[in-house]
Amino acid sequence: MKLTHIVAGTALLLSGFTAGSLAVGLSASATSNSITFYACSNKTTGVLSATSTKSPNCAKTATLVTWNPVGPQGIQGAPGRNGTNGAKGDTGTPATILSGIKFANGYVIMQHAELSNAILTNADLSNANLTNATLTGATLSNANLSNANLSNANLSNANLRAADLSRANLTNTNLTGIGSGAIVGSPTLPTDWRLFNGYLVGPRANLSVANLTGVNLTGVNLTGASLTAANLIGANLTGANLTNVWLQNSDLSNANLTNANLTNAYLIGANLTGANLTGANLTGARMDFVNMTNATCPNGVLHGAAGASC
Repeated sequence: MKLTHIVAGTALLLSGFTAGSLAVGLSASATSNSITFYACSNKTTGVLSATSTKSPNCAKTATLVTWNPVGPQGIQGAPGRNGTNGAKGDTGTPATILSGIKFANGYVIMQHAELSNAILTNADLSNANLTNATLTGATLSNANLSNANLSNANLSNANLRAADLSRANLTNTNLTGIGSGAIVGSPTLPTDWRLFNGYLVGPRANLSVANLTGVNLTGVNLTGASLTAANLIGANLTGANLTNVWLQNSDLSNANLTNANLTNAYLIGANLTGANLTGANLTGARMDFVNMTNATCPNGVLHGAAGASC
């Protein structure tokens, strides 16, 4: 309580309070902090008269005293001592990683992932779910993709050399420009794609410098594929679709190209020594500097002989 008026030297004796006056004070203070209390203090004894919220007319032997329920704010006390440390809590359960998500080489591996040009060399991607993921230009050499789901993914211009594709699912996967070689396993491949000698063989595949010596490629679709400087010695390409294929500087010596479609093929500098081109379609093919020694032309006549069509 704040005493706002009291005669100096007057002692405030609580013994002068009556039960009624104390009750009034408590009730008033609980009601409002703006109430002013009044009492008369005996100049001799200091005893207060009954407390009131109205100013009394004090006798000449008494002094008017006033106060409020709330006094001025005191100074801040000293900080208390630090409490003791609480007991150690139970070990929490790690958050469950969403099903199908993996982490490899700093990349998040999941459905619809954007992994263009990602470096995933030697990455463990076994059982990974990469459906509809974008892996354009990604490096996946020596990666473990066994049991991985790559259906509908985009692997155009990616590098899968020496990757493990055991039981991998590449249904409807875009393999345009895919680089390969030394691949292991038997994956499920898109239509028109096959695995030969560790190479992914299909339309617009990147098979530059590939070693396909003696491989049976009968009826394969290599439309628009790059086989620059590839080794196809003795390969069987009977009925193969080689439309717009690049065979520059490739070695096709003794290869069987019977009924192959080489429309608009680029064969500049290729070696066709002893190759069989019987029934092959060479419409629009570029054959500058091609070695045709002992090759059989599309009309079945040996190159250089009378009536040869090549």
